[in-house]
Amino acid sequence: MSDAPDTEALRPGQLLARGVCRHLLSHDFVTVEELVPTAGLRVDVMALGPKGEVWVIECKSSRADFQSDNKWQGYLEWCDRFFWAVDADFPTELLPDGTGLIMAATGTSSAMPVVIIFGLIAAAIVQLFLMWLYLRKPGRMAILGLNSFGKVPLRQAMVLAVVVIMAAMAFNYVYATYVIPGVGMQAEMAKILASIPRTPLNIAAIFFAIAIAAPIVEELLFRGMLQNAVAKYVPFWAAILLSSFLFAVVHLQLYAIPGLMSLSIAFGYLYHRTGSLRTNIILHMANNAFALVVSQILT
Repeated sequence: MSDAPDTEALRPGQLLARGVCRHLLSHDFVTVEELVPTAGLRVDVMALGPKGEVWVIECKSSRADFQSDNKWQGYLEWCDRFFWAVDADFPTELLPDGTGLIMAATGTSSAMPVVIIFGLIAAAIVQLFLMWLYLRKPGRMAILGLNSFGKVPLRQAMVLAVVVIMAAMAFNYVYATYVIPGVGMQAEMAKILASIPRTPLNIAAIFFAIAIAAPIVEELLFRGMLQNAVAKYVPFWAAILLSSFLFAVVHLQLYAIPGLMSLSIAFGYLYHRTGSLRTNIILHMANNAFALVVSQILT
């Protein structure tokens, strides 16, 4: 008879821990469950990575389970990186910033964050292909402003870009600091990214999806196509507002809509003034790359 524990007899938190361990083992981690690093503390999962990094993962099966845990900050001195492991039904908005997230399946290995990233890549490739098909028609690249840096001198365009982007960043700082303090406008994405092992392949995949593909697709869609089309029927400022609102909504983060709108308005106004989508794409790439690097350094 097998000595392996019956899955049905395990508590939800133990099932999460089993899924976490299986996932980490697939990435060459060695794991230990319910380890006591010192008196009064017991971590759900401690893992040693192939490069000597130590991870601590706390498994939470419900809101009540999380809110009853008052000791998790005591685990930080025992690890290089700290993660929460939860299932798909857990309200992840409860989790504090600066910690990682593992979306773990109960009883099976969890690769959910990696699946999400590679799903984004697959979607981006399809979108880029569709955009390429659209741009194949002669003259469309010139109409959208992809062939040049626009109708204003490059130096003037650079100054304008700095001004509008700084204005958007200032608004975002005030909004994130005083309106939604402690939430973070991209908190969900940051937690997912923090849960992904930092292998060269994963890093390259994340960078491609967020810093290269997304800016190209978003600028072509929301500025090049939508803003241009709407501006034929309404004043330019109304076209910028509408395209910016839709840009913010499709990111599916309600509390981030004002911040995302401010950034999109800045890009929309810059495109209106310069007529260059090339400039917008480059700045959008730089913005996303900077945000990605900062988020990875701070997690």
